[in-house]
Amino acid sequence: MVNRAFMTKSLAVAMTCAMFGTGAQSRSDSSAATRVLAQPYAQFGFEVLRKLRSEQPDTNIFISPTSIAVALAMTSNGANGATRDAILRTLHCDPQSFETFNTANRALVEQIGNTTAVQLSMANALWLQQGFPVNPSFTQTLQAAYRAQVENLNFQNSAAIQTVNGWVAKHTNDRVQHLLDQIDPSTVVMLTNALAFKGKWTLPFDPKVTHSHVFGTANGAAGEVPTSAYARVNPKFAAFRTVGEITWVCCSDSTWLRTCDT
Repeated sequence: MVNRAFMTKSLAVAMTCAMFGTGAQSRSDSSAATRVLAQPYAQFGFEVLRKLRSEQPDTNIFISPTSIAVALAMTSNGANGATRDAILRTLHCDPQSFETFNTANRALVEQIGNTTAVQLSMANALWLQQGFPVNPSFTQTLQAAYRAQVENLNFQNSAAIQTVNGWVAKHTNDRVQHLLDQIDPSTVVMLTNALAFKGKWTLPFDPKVTHSHVFGTANGAAGEVPTSAYARVNPKFAAFRTVGEITWVCCSDSTWLRTCDT
């Protein structure tokens, strides 16, 4: 069983963002498989976000729902009976279709790895305390379906912390360099997931048309923020909002941009 404090931290810190991308190999089969997870994982992600938001209403929250879901999916392979069913129900997946569930996750991991439109990569790892017995089928499934690295470490040695932190840094392009400060003495198994993303904006921010403007917050306060102004309205814009004398337009990706007066 993974130490709960460690798992919470790893899921919150070691992940950036995820997408159901497009793959180059076996594209139709892969897309069909990942569609099995699209709605359940999206629903799960919104539930996690709402929960975190209710606990930290005044804090900015940035999570990767897909990373959390994949980590739980890997965990479900080490469970059975009521525990496994509870994990799958939390992910809004059918406990009776566990083989399909793993197949779909395998397709998702492969599809992310084959994405070319943006820089996107996912890595999974299973860390075991040296000498701790684990069912071979568990490690085999994680390696085959989730491309997980499996490694035995001495968790009582500080070198184990350096190894895990090094793995995280490598697979997040050094964006996350420090995951662990210590490992709880009772920990015998750890699952980690790291996801790195880098892509270009559909509408890049042009420094020449970016200036500070007043923007109102939800609680009524106002402050100056860097704002990009556009003289033309792109067809992708789907909505308008006027705040005072300023008109904002909403892109298809829900980003609000200030329009020019000319």
